[in-house]
Amino acid sequence: MRKIKKFLLTFGFLAPLTTLPIISAACGNKKEETPKENEELNKPQKPTISEQKTNEAKNLYEGVLNSANSFLENDLKDPKYSEIKKTFDEEVSKAKKIVEEAQTEENYTNAKEAIEAAKTKAQKAVEEAKKQEKTAEAKKQYDASEKEANELLELLKDNKFAQIKTELEKVLNEAKEALKTEASLEKYTEFKQKIEAAKNKANEEKEKIEKSKKTAETPQDGSSTAPNPTTPKQNSDTAAEGLKNKKEKAKEELEKFTYLLEQEKNDYNIQIQKATKINEIDQIIKNAKVELELTDFRIDSEKYFWIELKTSKETFEKIKNKRLSFELKKDNIFCTENAASFNNQQKPYDPPFYLPRLTKIEGNYVKFSISSEQKYGINDNEKGKYIVNSVWLGNDKNKTNLLNAKNNLEVEIK
Repeated sequence: MRKIKKFLLTFGFLAPLTTLPIISAACGNKKEETPKENEELNKPQKPTISEQKTNEAKNLYEGVLNSANSFLENDLKDPKYSEIKKTFDEEVSKAKKIVEEAQTEENYTNAKEAIEAAKTKAQKAVEEAKKQEKTAEAKKQYDASEKEANELLELLKDNKFAQIKTELEKVLNEAKEALKTEASLEKYTEFKQKIEAAKNKANEEKEKIEKSKKTAETPQDGSSTAPNPTTPKQNSDTAAEGLKNKKEKAKEELEKFTYLLEQEKNDYNIQIQKATKINEIDQIIKNAKVELELTDFRIDSEKYFWIELKTSKETFEKIKNKRLSFELKKDNIFCTENAASFNNQQKPYDPPFYLPRLTKIEGNYVKFSISSEQKYGINDNEKGKYIVNSVWLGNDKNKTNLLNAKNNLEVEIK
């Protein structure tokens, strides 16, 4: 029994030893991964050609979208473009939804093209709105000139003005007939100028006839008598009469300054009435008069015209918070421009203000600049040579030209 037990024990001890090579052999069949193989597995894969094209289309789309957002915020911020802005915004939103559905090359391309088409359409709408605005302004000016011409016709009813009246009526009738066929910006501007020229000519001819009539009524006896000695009282009466006449003429001249507000005009009239010397009256008229000198005329990189004006410090203080307007001339086309305004956002619904840009102070004189509200040179028909024809205060219904002399400053848009 002991021998058997010993055998069993020995066999039992050897059995697990015989299995070790087998297990070892089985485990030796598994291949160990090297660091180089791990590096290859972890290396990022290059995008396919399809992915590259999609990314390129995406970048182009995002560039066009950013441009559209800038156009929306800057070029369409004016309330008068609200309908154009609304339509453009809706078109951009539709385009963005195309990409939201699936970010594919085709969708990015379609969305980009849709935004570009919407922007082109909006730009054309803005240009058309600007043209309509200019046409409306040109019509307004034409209507004012026509009204003044008709008022002048009423003063030419006398037979001695018959020829002058006929010529003025001819120009008015020609303008009416032409505008029935084509009521455009160019035509309103053209016939406004023709009516203005006809009015000026009619007034000059009327004054000549009236002057010749007064000359004919003045006695021409050819007598020459020595002047009688005058007494101090007579001298005093003569001086008083001269001062009175000077005051009357000064008040008449003041009426021609239609750019003055009624309150300003009343203040100057009171000063004239209180004046005791002729030179005091001259100074009052000088203070009331506004004269400007055009010293520079240019167009900036954004296509806005700038004009530089020179005047006295006293005059600048009087007009610095008033809006100026000016007329540009290109060939036979005249464009009215208002000095660009700036919005005052301190309180809701605050009115705009028109602050000229002070450029230089030279002794008792000031140079300042104002710019146009509209851009020029975007369309081919706006290209050409421009000059500043006149400048006036915006509240002056007669548009009295404040420029003290003609100028040769010219800007060409190519």
